[in-house]
Amino acid sequence: MLAEGIRTYVNENYFEPARESGDEEITIRAGTVRQEMELKDRQPAVCSAMRSEEIQEKFDVELIDTELGKNVNQKDAANIWYTYKLQ
Repeated sequence: MLAEGIRTYVNENYFEPARESGDEEITIRAGTVRQEMELKDRQPAVCSAMRSEEIQEKFDVELIDTELGKNVNQKDAANIWYTYKLQ
């Protein structure tokens, strides 16, 4: 399942390394995740997975902020930054 793959990728490449570094929060740009995973035309799936309850529950994080980039007026754009509190 695509969403589960995205959530697992974010955990392995962002949450786990941040925890190992002792960080309490991490901010991740949705477009960067899409590029790294080479998911052409799948930005809505990336954003949906990153703001889901599932990612928060499964990986013990809390989505505490969502910041839209300049000129972004939609919920599924590349220039959206999600900030998570690492529990």
